[in-house]
Amino acid sequence: MADTIQVLYVSDDPTLLQSCKKFLEKTGEFSVDTFLSHQDVFSHINNVWYDALICDYNMSAMDGISLLKKVRSHHHEIPFILFTSEECEEIIVQAIREGADSYLIRRGESEAIFTKLSQQIIQIVGKHQSESNIRYERPQSDILYFLPDATFAIDTKGTVILWNKTMEDMTGIMEDQILGKRDFEYALPFFGTRRKMLINIVSEPDESFAAFYPTISRIKDIIIADTNNARIKGQPVILAEKASPIYNQMGEIIGAIELVRDITEQKNALNELKKSEERFRQLVEEIPYSIGIGTVDGYNILVNKAFIEFFGSEPPKEHNIFNDPIFQKWGVQERVFSLLKGERLTIPEIYYNPHEMYPEVPDNPVWMHLEGFPLLDNNGNIEFIVLIHKNITERKNQELKIREINTYLENLIIHANTPIVIWNPDLSISRVNHAFELLTGRDAADLIGLSVSVLFLHEMSNKFLQKEQTILNGARWETVEIPIVHKDGTIRTIIWNSSTIFASDGVTPVATIAQGIDVTKERQLQKENERAIRQISENIAQLAILNDGIRNPLTIITMYADLVGDEKIAKCIEDQVMRIDEMVNNLDREWVNSEKILTYLQKHGDVRY
Repeated sequence: MADTIQVLYVSDDPTLLQSCKKFLEKTGEFSVDTFLSHQDVFSHINNVWYDALICDYNMSAMDGISLLKKVRSHHHEIPFILFTSEECEEIIVQAIREGADSYLIRRGESEAIFTKLSQQIIQIVGKHQSESNIRYERPQSDILYFLPDATFAIDTKGTVILWNKTMEDMTGIMEDQILGKRDFEYALPFFGTRRKMLINIVSEPDESFAAFYPTISRIKDIIIADTNNARIKGQPVILAEKASPIYNQMGEIIGAIELVRDITEQKNALNELKKSEERFRQLVEEIPYSIGIGTVDGYNILVNKAFIEFFGSEPPKEHNIFNDPIFQKWGVQERVFSLLKGERLTIPEIYYNPHEMYPEVPDNPVWMHLEGFPLLDNNGNIEFIVLIHKNITERKNQELKIREINTYLENLIIHANTPIVIWNPDLSISRVNHAFELLTGRDAADLIGLSVSVLFLHEMSNKFLQKEQTILNGARWETVEIPIVHKDGTIRTIIWNSSTIFASDGVTPVATIAQGIDVTKERQLQKENERAIRQISENIAQLAILNDGIRNPLTIITMYADLVGDEKIAKCIEDQVMRIDEMVNNLDREWVNSEKILTYLQKHGDVRY
């Protein structure tokens, strides 16, 4: 090997190329040529000797594995280092199969990465032997030595040809203790017995391993399986195994390689997560409210029993809360989208019938109150959307009935012929009907908010306030007569009856409703009747006086007629006196009838004098 190591570095990142070249050449141990693409690499390595080829994995025209394949297909045995930011087991395994000598993950500070790269180049170049036809025949193969997973390999005869450092750390078995061993020696550290492992499946059918690996999956010729009956250093463990054939440059199987990973903690964590999920599901099931949990895409992944009872079935798979026609119909779709912004959602009421969208779903319309919120992961990102549906159908129906009753009562009040006024405990008027507007000569808009006491005469206000206090104490007005003042200044005589409206506790007054009857005309007529009766009484009295005033002169006239001495004249005078007496008798009889009429009127007409 020359004093200076000749390195060819291929990457489509010019900044990375220059940084790496500058660092390596600064040590004085390397001479680095760089290429931004693969196009001129092959002609160049055919004409120029290089001790090592470094290649990025992610390149636009051709990735690092493809370049490796092309290099090896031209029988170039140049040491090949895959130098990339990708950390993927499949890429590592593929790189091993295609003949890479090392794999270095570009992670961390640049100086530390380039230092590690320089160390790998020196080690690989120093140990490289151009006559190697079989990969992994060297126990100290650098590509495998740096693998983070425990790795071992066997040849076609089952002889252990690789046991890397991570495997030593895992099992406590050193490389020199197991290399060259056969007869399933590699299984002892894991199972305590000589038995086949996943590495043996590469040449046998899956069925022969059913007892050892109940579930086996294949990705091309990579075999993957888990086992939970292994023990390492006496402790039970769960292992994830991945095995693949090893090929020579002619494409012939010359052995197999297996990666072993202890996934006990991950499995236990997963089991705990499953238990936690199960407990969560049970909790969701026990909640009496309908709950639906969906992805950030809007599709349901979990609904509870109350949800099915609420809607009559599980939601159709195609249902999406962010594309719900009913939400769109009610104009709340944008509010639902606010969940994706991390906001909480509250929709007090919405009429919902999934049957409108999905005819196969039961026709089960409901009124619901909708609450929603996002569930965040440990990084604060939205992971799920939770919707809680509360059935308010019964309450809504009651509200509708109450509204119908209120509308009925409102119409009853509005269209009632009797004046009606409602006021609050502070005496402010809250409602009047049209008949009351006519009674007072004022519009409802002018009355509402005023104190009801403004309707009464000043001298009657105290009487009203006293009566109002009795109402607030639970009493009712039964035909209380309190006049009110019309807008034109005239006085209207009103007979009131009222009642107090209490809150649901039956104690707290919330309003007073009063109904008035306008008896102004009746009172005026009554006064006229009283005046008439008084006049009749006076007339009757005058009639009695007149009766006596007539009879007395008649008696005197009769006496003088007897003194005349002329019978004819006396007879004439007597006849006229008799006629006058009969007229007075008729007046007496009418006087008696008038007294009877007056007595009747006083008894039945509430007339006094």
